[in-house]
Amino acid sequence: MLDKIRRLIELSAGEFEHIDMQLIAHLDGTRCMLKAWGARDALQQAGLFHQAYSKGITKDKRFINQSQRQLIADVIGADSELIVYHYCACDREIFFNSLLVQEKPDYVDRFLHRSVQLEVQLLNDLCELFVATELELALNAPQTYLLQDLNFRTFLVKLQPYLSRGANNKVKQLLA
Repeated sequence: MLDKIRRLIELSAGEFEHIDMQLIAHLDGTRCMLKAWGARDALQQAGLFHQAYSKGITKDKRFINQSQRQLIADVIGADSELIVYHYCACDREIFFNSLLVQEKPDYVDRFLHRSVQLEVQLLNDLCELFVATELELALNAPQTYLLQDLNFRTFLVKLQPYLSRGANNKVKQLLA
């Protein structure tokens, strides 16, 4: 893991250059949660490196250089990079708002400023990763009371059709 993070730092990927123990714990906690749910290896790796394009989330909505994508794929694997890219590129407002009113959520790539039709596997992987990252934060920072938040609980319920059995069991347990 640390070797891959070092290589991502060399590429100036995401927030890895500012990595601290808290971020490592979150990244590995996300991976462990996905593993406990029986996620395939590519999704577990995506959980571990889901911050690879995070500069674009917190700062400007800049375009991600496609050659950088290939360099990151060389480090974490092409399947994992595809998930991570779409996780970071997702216009969450559009995605989550559409999820509330229609069966299949709209996906807009905010780096490329265009709608994208997601394959079923990628859509399921993204939903599972969204839930894993948010639950990892909620469970490890209980002072945020995120699990009592009605919007968050609605978010979890709406994503259930896209989640694995392991993820759904965890969601049901937490919502009980």
